[in-house]
Amino acid sequence: MQLELLNEQGQAASKIDVPETVFDRQYNEDLIHQIVVAYRANGRQGTRAQKDREQVRHSTKKPFKQKGTGNARAGMTSSPLWRGGGRIFPNLPDENFTQKINKKMYRAGMAAIVIYCVAPFYWMIVSSLRLPTDGRSTDFLPNPASLENYVAVFAPQNMFGTAILNSIIVSTSTTVLTLLFGILAAYALARLRFAAKGIVLSIIIACSMFPGITLVIPLFKLFSGNYPGFEWLNWMNTYQALIIPTLSFGLPLCVWNLTAFFRQLPVELEQAAMVDGCTPGQAFAKVILPLAAPGVFTTAIITFIAVWNDYMIALQFGTTPDMYTSIVALSKFTGQYGFDTPWGTIMAAGVLITVPLLVGGVLGRRPGARQPILLLALERARDQRGAVQVFDREHVVERERGRRLRAVQQRQPLFRRQRNWR
Repeated sequence: MQLELLNEQGQAASKIDVPETVFDRQYNEDLIHQIVVAYRANGRQGTRAQKDREQVRHSTKKPFKQKGTGNARAGMTSSPLWRGGGRIFPNLPDENFTQKINKKMYRAGMAAIVIYCVAPFYWMIVSSLRLPTDGRSTDFLPNPASLENYVAVFAPQNMFGTAILNSIIVSTSTTVLTLLFGILAAYALARLRFAAKGIVLSIIIACSMFPGITLVIPLFKLFSGNYPGFEWLNWMNTYQALIIPTLSFGLPLCVWNLTAFFRQLPVELEQAAMVDGCTPGQAFAKVILPLAAPGVFTTAIITFIAVWNDYMIALQFGTTPDMYTSIVALSKFTGQYGFDTPWGTIMAAGVLITVPLLVGGVLGRRPGARQPILLLALERARDQRGAVQVFDREHVVERERGRRLRAVQQRQPLFRRQRNWR
C-alpha cells in the first residue's frame, strides 16, 4: 500500500510504502465516538444520591380527608406526586454506568486511535535513526539504522546538553513553587470562610485568561532594568526571568484544580484528627495532604509539561546560548552550511525532548489502575514507617462516637471550636 506525502503547498510530492495490515483502514468517526463515550462512562463514579418514598421523612398521616374535598385521594406526603416526596426511580451511588463494546469494534477503534496519535512520533523516531544523508527518505523503516543523528545533537556548537539542564531546572523549580503556593491557597479557599472568597477565586481564574503575548513586552522592559526605580531588576538571561513569568501562568490553574479537589474531602476527617490532639496544621499535613496526593500529582504533571514545552517566554528572556531551553535550542539547529536543514538531527532532538514527558506520563498512571505508580510507592513506604494511617468514613464515624461518649462521661470538651472552620 502506498500513501502520498504532501508538501507545504498541499501538493503530492512523493509516495511511501506502508503495510496494509496497519494502514489499510477507513476512519470510522461513529466508532471512535462510541469508544470514547464508553471509556468515559466506565470511569464514571456513582456520586448521585436521591431518596425514594421509603427513605424520605414524612408523616404517615393523611394530608386531608379522603372524601368531600374534591381532590384526588392521597395516602401520605412521601408520594412522588407531592413536593418533597420520594423519587420513583432515584439515582443511587451504586448505579452502574458501564457500557460494553464488542472486541472487534474495540480493537478496530483503538487501532485507528493509536495510528492517529502514534504515527507522528513513530515517524520522528524512524527519521532520527536514518543516516544524515537520508533525511528526506520515505522508507517505512530506516535502512540502515544509525545513531549518528543522536551524536550530532550533542555537538559542542549546539549546546543541547546545557539546554536540557536549563529545561530541567526551570521546569522543576516552577513546578515546586507552583505546588507550594497553590496547595496553601487552594486549601484556604476550600476550607476557610472569609469575606469576598468567591471574588478572590474569580480574580485568580481571570488572571489565567490573559494571553501571554500581552505580558512579554512589559516583562522584557522590566527585566532589562529600563523602568525608573527598578534598575536592579536586570534579570535578562537568568533563571528567575524564566521561572517567575511561567509561575504566574501556572499558579491559577493549580489553585483552581486543587480547590475543587479539597472541597470533595470530608471535613470530618480533620475534626477527628483534632479530637485526637492534632492542630489544624498537623491535620492538614498528616490527613488531608496524603488524601489529596492524586490531585497534587496530576497538577504537578500538567504544570511540568506546560513549562517544559514553553517557547515564547524562554525565547524572550533567554537570549544567550547558555540560557537556551531545550525547545529554543531545537529551533536554533542549523546544518553544515547554515542554510540546509538537518532533519535527522532535529528529529533526534525531538525524541530526546519527548522522552521525559512520556516517562512522567507512565509514572503518573499504571495500566488498568487509577492510582499513580509513584503514589503507590510512597504509600508503601508510609505504611512501613507507620507514620500515617488513612481510614474510611465508617471507621472515622465509629471512632468519633467513641470519643464523644468518653468525653461526655469525663465531662471534657470534645474539641476546641475553630472560628474559621466549617
